[in-house]
Amino acid sequence: MGKITAVAVATALVLVGCTAGDDGASTSAEESSSTPTTVLSGPAPGVTDEAVKVGLTFVDTDSLAAAGVDLDLGDIEGAYRALVDEINAEGGINGRQLDPVYTPINPIGSEGAEAACVELAEDEEVFIAAGLFLYDDAMCLVETHGTAVIGGGITEERLARATVPWFTPEAGSDLNDDAIRAMAESGEMDGPVAVLVDAASADYMEDDVLPLLDELGVDVVESAVQDAPAEDPAAVQTRVRTIAERFESSGATSVLLLSGAGLQWTTHMADQPYRPRLLFPQTAGVDAFLQDQSQPDRSLLEDALAGGPYGPNQAAWEESAMQACIATLEAAGLEVPAPDEVEGEGSPFLGAFQACPTMALLRAVLEATGPDLNYGTLRAAGDGLGEVAIPGDPGPRVFGPGTAADGDPIAYLYAWDTDTEAFVRIDD
Repeated sequence: MGKITAVAVATALVLVGCTAGDDGASTSAEESSSTPTTVLSGPAPGVTDEAVKVGLTFVDTDSLAAAGVDLDLGDIEGAYRALVDEINAEGGINGRQLDPVYTPINPIGSEGAEAACVELAEDEEVFIAAGLFLYDDAMCLVETHGTAVIGGGITEERLARATVPWFTPEAGSDLNDDAIRAMAESGEMDGPVAVLVDAASADYMEDDVLPLLDELGVDVVESAVQDAPAEDPAAVQTRVRTIAERFESSGATSVLLLSGAGLQWTTHMADQPYRPRLLFPQTAGVDAFLQDQSQPDRSLLEDALAGGPYGPNQAAWEESAMQACIATLEAAGLEVPAPDEVEGEGSPFLGAFQACPTMALLRAVLEATGPDLNYGTLRAAGDGLGEVAIPGDPGPRVFGPGTAADGDPIAYLYAWDTDTEAFVRIDD
């Protein structure tokens, strides 16, 4: 089959209110006197009576090593294999075995994600792709190729462009908004504030964050987009430092760093004299900076504040659903050390941290569709999914339509502790 276009999927996908077969609904004479049965239909690539083909994406550590970044992230593919094997050994999901396509992605630049998108959608024709999707990488699947996804960062704007079902265990932009609101309402954004965002999330800053800050009465004195290409570190450094000069001239004493700008600022401003208070509505960028042992000077994080889902890593590792998942991985021969026990560079527990939440949500959504599996039943299942235990998060995660496709996780605030050089959760 060739590429499935967004238009074709939008036309083929029959949503709630229509029945299988013709585009309209029909009711037999026997049914006319009772409540009609609604049958959902739509595309079902990679689905047979016996199996469902699932693409599982993860970081290609070999490509990182070739680029000089040698990190131990754990055996992510092995973690996925162990969880797929467990499901299949139990009889699969609604009688179907998972037919996995393991797909490592080079996260440097955009070529790796684009190649994986084409492989999964066109070559493998998977029913759903799940796992690693950085920035707006998922749009290649859910918008361009009409392939359902579990994973990635969901925003209202991205969801509006998606033509097929899309759910994620990752915190979406609404959690960022909740973290920003919590910072402002607790007085942490008093004084002049500047805002920086990476190019992939520029619309999010303009359409969402800046209006929210205005609503909260925050004094935003500058805002900027870091639009130098990510694959050109020298250009990114020049752009970030030029923006920083503007921020300093504006009198900004705090800088709110959105999306990928968190890593870009900390990487390229660590040795610079301008030291505003850094505010991270999500911890992903700064976490990557902290993992980089070539950046020993963390003094720019003094008095920094971060928002994010439940953590830190040790707390997420200890969470009961995560421990149950880790037991499965260890039974398969994988090692998943506690984060507090890891010494040196790397995060060997991250294999579990990616695979366990992804597979928990994938399993829950597929189970909820029932035996009739297509994009119509998948969308209905996700919109009515309700509460799902996501490993690593003890809070209630209730999945539903719209931005509730991430389960609406709770936003926590974290303060930088200079003694331990770590962000410590602020408990109310």
